Amino acid sequence: MAADGSGATRQGIRRAREPGRLTSYVYALVVAAIAVAIGIVVIGPAFGLHTVRLATGSMSPGLPAGSMLVVHDTPAAEVQPGDVVMVQRPDHRPVTHRVVALAPPTAETGGRFVLTMRGDANPTNDPQPYLVDRVGRMVFGIPWGGQLVEFVRSPVGMGVLTMLFSSLVLWVLWPTGKNTKARPIES
Repeated sequence: MAADGSGATRQGIRRAREPGRLTSYVYALVVAAIAVAIGIVVIGPAFGLHTVRLATGSMSPGLPAGSMLVVHDTPAAEVQPGDVVMVQRPDHRPVTHRVVALAPPTAETGGRFVLTMRGDANPTNDPQPYLVDRVGRMVFGIPWGGQLVEFVRSPVGMGVLTMLFSSLVLWVLWPTGKNTKARPIES
């Protein structure tokens, strides 16, 4: 070690510039979350995955209004009572509720399954059962995630996301102050 302390000072500066373990884990988690989100939105439809934003609070308290769900296109035969599914109403608007009962297809139902559903916050079942062949069965849900997606789609959100991503790239690529000059090869 140098007598004037310059070696210790350089070493201290180098340690201060090196990312801590916690910081590395946080950045890795952010990058993984972004990769999963991009995968679901871009690649997910090829595997029957879609995102749904809950417009009402009928699935509260577990999935309040504004929650984002990832649903998988599933045959109605695979649905069980207790599953949260998205189906189309007769007016073609989607509804996402919990399955209370499932009746097998009959000639009377045109060979379609009959689902009785209810929102978790609703005191009674939906007024009419749903005749379905396929449903969007919930894979997972993120409470308030839909509001985050809406924010990211806004001009302010896009600006914030751009700044965060740029900061991440700069942090990764910023020089650490180490001597990067190539040493001559000795023979």
